[in-house]
Amino acid sequence: MVILGDFTVAKDRHSAVLVNRLFDSIVSLLDCYDRVILLKGNHDCLAPEYPFLRFIGTYDRISFISDPQIIDLSVGRTFFVPALTKWSNLEFPEADYLMTHATFSGAKAETGFSLTGVDPLVLDGFNGEVVSGDVHVPQTMMRGKLTYVGAPYHVRFGDCFDPRLLLIGDTGNRIDLEFPAPRKHTFSITRPEDLMEEGAAEGDHVKVKCLLKRSDYSLWPSYRTEIRSIVADRGWRLFGAEPVTIGDKMSDKSESADLTEAVLPDDLVVDYARRHKASADYLKAGRRFLSG
Repeated sequence: MVILGDFTVAKDRHSAVLVNRLFDSIVSLLDCYDRVILLKGNHDCLAPEYPFLRFIGTYDRISFISDPQIIDLSVGRTFFVPALTKWSNLEFPEADYLMTHATFSGAKAETGFSLTGVDPLVLDGFNGEVVSGDVHVPQTMMRGKLTYVGAPYHVRFGDCFDPRLLLIGDTGNRIDLEFPAPRKHTFSITRPEDLMEEGAAEGDHVKVKCLLKRSDYSLWPSYRTEIRSIVADRGWRLFGAEPVTIGDKMSDKSESADLTEAVLPDDLVVDYARRHKASADYLKAGRRFLSG
């Protein structure tokens, strides 16, 4: 089993609960695999020489790789290149695979935009296949020479890629493995009952944005209660519900009719307090009202 980096989002100062849970989970993989290899990702350290989870590599049959090295695997000789390696100084050995954690220019992000990073032409000096972590969306580049495994679950709200793990057989055959994991959805609605049309599965994580005109903001407290009830009934996990202002039709030339540009609720409260010279106590009360 090879895990190609970024075990956490935060790079340091993890809680005891998280560290122990992560350690136990990684050790439990030894029940199914002869060896577990952990490759340093860019989110695994504040300083490159001090990765937070390096201590796990002291456990028998677990390796934590923080410097380039070669390991013989059942699929062939494999050159491991951790995150933050200076590619311009790298000399490629003869190997069947290069496994790394890097963003190569041209890789597609979750939004569909092309990312910038390491020039993929640097891989022309390597004769084998390249398998990488870091980019969350599974994909291939360089006519199939470079494969991004992708993330095994959704990372951000609004992600729509198909999560996977990648199984590489001893003969080089590849199989996508999918395991049950919560998906992360962001729903934009105009009324709470709109949520009944959404197709999230039980256990999925959801954020709800309720589009309201300023004149309808008095409805928000009751809408929020209904949203929470519907989410609970459908077995979803709610990670935020907020009103998002859309414009009323106004005669003021500075505001066009039927505005659709989103405005943060907190900004509206601050702006209102400033224009009406409200006291700090009134501003604090307004923010409490929004947060529920």
